[in-house]
Amino acid sequence: MMKLSSKSLNTGHNGQSGVMFALGRTFAVLVAVALTTCTVEGVSNYVRWGNSSCPVETGAALIYSGYVAGSWYGNSGGGSNYLCLPPDPDWHGYDDRQDGERARLAGGEFQTNQNGPLLDLYQKDALCAVCLVPRATTLMIPAKTSCPAGWTREYGGYLMTEKYSHHRAEFICVDEGSQGEAGSEANDNGALIYHVEARCNYNLPCPPYVNGRELTCVVCSADPK
Repeated sequence: MMKLSSKSLNTGHNGQSGVMFALGRTFAVLVAVALTTCTVEGVSNYVRWGNSSCPVETGAALIYSGYVAGSWYGNSGGGSNYLCLPPDPDWHGYDDRQDGERARLAGGEFQTNQNGPLLDLYQKDALCAVCLVPRATTLMIPAKTSCPAGWTREYGGYLMTEKYSHHRAEFICVDEGSQGEAGSEANDNGALIYHVEARCNYNLPCPPYVNGRELTCVVCSADPK
C-alpha cells in the first residue's frame, strides 16, 4: 500500500519557479499539439482511473500520471471524491506535526477479492493518468461499453466506488486494463475501491439491469456539431 509520508520537500523559490515554468511550457505544448493535429473547437481532459498512461490511438496526450487517493474509508468527514495525485508534490508553508483539526488523505487500494472481474488487482494500490484530448467534451457513461455515434471511445472498464457500508465516494470508471502499483499488495487499506453491482430490490429497473451483475462504464469524447 502506498504510504503518504509526512516528510517535507522544501524547494527553493528559484527551483520552484523553474519547475512551474517547465510545467507551464509542457502544458502549452500539449494544447498546441492537440489543436494542430485535428480541426477542433477546443480541448478537454479526463482521468484514466487505474492506468498510468493515456490511449495514444485516440490522440490523447499525458498531462501527468500518479496515484489514486481519497479519504480513509472509515472517516466520516473529508473529501468525497477520489484524486489523481502527482508523484512530485510541491509545497507552500507547512508544519509536519500531525493535527487533529485537518482532513486526512489516504492512498487508493483495490478491493476486488470477491466474485467478478479484476481479481488480480486485489489489495494493490491504484494508479491513474490525467489525459488531454483534442476534443471539446468528455463524458463518462455508466453501464455502457461503447460510445454514441460520432463520439471517440477513450477507454472502457468497470464502474467502481467505495463499499456500500463505508462513507460515500464518487463513482469512477476504472480501466478494464488497470495496473496496480508493483509491490503494493500489502493490506493497508486507505481509500478503498470496490465494484458496483446492480440491486433490483433497490428500485432499479430489472430488466434491463441484472441483479448482482457488475456494472460497466466507458469514457467518450467529442466535438460540438
